[in-house]
Amino acid sequence: MYLKTGNLWMPIGYHISWNYFQGYIFGFNVSGNAMRGIYNAFPKNNFLSGGEFGLEGGIITTLVILITFLILYYYFERYRKVQEVELG
Repeated sequence: MYLKTGNLWMPIGYHISWNYFQGYIFGFNVSGNAMRGIYNAFPKNNFLSGGEFGLEGGIITTLVILITFLILYYYFERYRKVQEVELG
């Protein structure tokens, strides 16, 4: 994200949001630290959920992050091309 935006606020905001929703909203462990959330979502399959480490250790998270990065990449590529055309 930083390489595309040239700004640290986007990846910092993404990271803070991710940890907040993971721990305080959904109740998953955050990097191995137990959290209490509004909702308690605890899938039994450790491969999917990340087990004791938390959601960020599971395959679902890997896929979500990959898809998010691809969307952001294509968004910023398109934005850059629009700016190049406008600036001429």
